Amino acid sequence: MRRTIDDIIRRHPDRVPVRVLVSDDIKLERSKYLVPKEMTAGQFTSHVRKSMKLSNHEAIFMFVGKSVLPPVSRELGDLYRENAAQDGMLYVTYNKENTFG
Repeated sequence: MRRTIDDIIRRHPDRVPVRVLVSDDIKLERSKYLVPKEMTAGQFTSHVRKSMKLSNHEAIFMFVGKSVLPPVSRELGDLYRENAAQDGMLYVTYNKENTFG
């Protein structure tokens, strides 16, 4: 798998391979993304949230690597450099929380 990811990075040097993991109560249409390095954590969360079946009163929280909650203004390229796994992917986990009770 590492060879495949290295090939993808070589073909798309301006992008980051991201694998999205979610809690059991969230349905997600897809889990692998190839996103621009300049995309912020907030923009990525907004993009991923659109593919989730969530109510307006449910919030999602993004965790990167080993439970790092990144600022929404942080670029995914920076997060990738700091938190990429051994296999070359950036693993992002989303958890859901009810915001109004």
